[in-house]
Amino acid sequence: MDKALERALSAAKHLQIVDQFFAMHDLDYMLMRKKIDSLEGYDKFSRGLYVGKNGRQMILYDYLMYILVSRGSIWGFHKANRRPYLKMILYVVNQLLIQEPVTTYACFSMRKRLMDFMQKQHIPNFFEDQEARQLYKKAKNFKGDLTYKDDKTKQLYYAVDSLLPKSVGAAIELIVYAYLIRHSFGYVIPMLLNQRVLSSDSHVIAPDFIIVKNGRIFGVEVKQAFQETPDHIFDFSSETSIPVVVARVPNTVPLRCPICQKWILYCDEVINRFSDYSRKIEDIKISCKKECGNFKKCNYITYKGVLKASEEEELHYHYNCVKKKTFVRNLLKDKKEQERRLISYYPYVQGLSRL
Repeated sequence: MDKALERALSAAKHLQIVDQFFAMHDLDYMLMRKKIDSLEGYDKFSRGLYVGKNGRQMILYDYLMYILVSRGSIWGFHKANRRPYLKMILYVVNQLLIQEPVTTYACFSMRKRLMDFMQKQHIPNFFEDQEARQLYKKAKNFKGDLTYKDDKTKQLYYAVDSLLPKSVGAAIELIVYAYLIRHSFGYVIPMLLNQRVLSSDSHVIAPDFIIVKNGRIFGVEVKQAFQETPDHIFDFSSETSIPVVVARVPNTVPLRCPICQKWILYCDEVINRFSDYSRKIEDIKISCKKECGNFKKCNYITYKGVLKASEEEELHYHYNCVKKKTFVRNLLKDKKEQERRLISYYPYVQGLSRL
């Protein structure tokens, strides 16, 4: 994404320079600028484009989605670009999942390096106020797990989380988007950037996606982890008579490895197969040992199972994190156990059967 983000920065700088030029050389233009600046609530609108505290993650998410989903679709609609477009989305999903664990104790050193690095970039408005600056400092030096579920670390969690573009939430929505355009659900209209749909005196909050197929329209709302279906979906259906289904990425992806606390990523074999529109995908996973020619060199293999004979619940781990454990090593001497337990998942979405 480095090249795309560099170009996006150039676009923002370009608009700023055009605005500065006409403000310097045209009195009417300067007058329009002053009128805009004096509009009631305009300061709040401006801060909504970047804020140096909690809430910034949603703004960063919007900019990322504009690049991937809005401008991305203009590139991706060409048949020659369809396959690389899907690949790009899934590689970005992997990048987002790599970012998020900085909130965990296991990635404390990475968190500290990130926060030191960010602060040294001197981004305008990086700290909204002194309180945000103090929270940032505390979060950078806190060595434990940060979570919004614990009142003791909640504010510190958001001080770190606000540096990232809603990483896991964005990853889940991009997985659903990739799944919808990969399969024959119809024409997919992402509403991720336009969820407030206005009329002259009211508004409705749209679902994440609108699907148009055979003259019918459906909404698709993405259910985020640990969250209930939002009430605005029922309001939207009531106001528009458009039915809405709730899509959910099951507990197969994304998965956090209990050993290293990092997310399990999509491997190249899965991404290559998923982005091949001519391939029929009939399962939610592949057997790495049985189906992948890159098995011996791959760093993204998932082990599904237990680590001790006394354990009952099978979990998902990075194979690299557990392959030296005695029980796992002995279990995987059996070829059939290798084929069954060393796997990688495809992007998969539940709740779309009605479409």
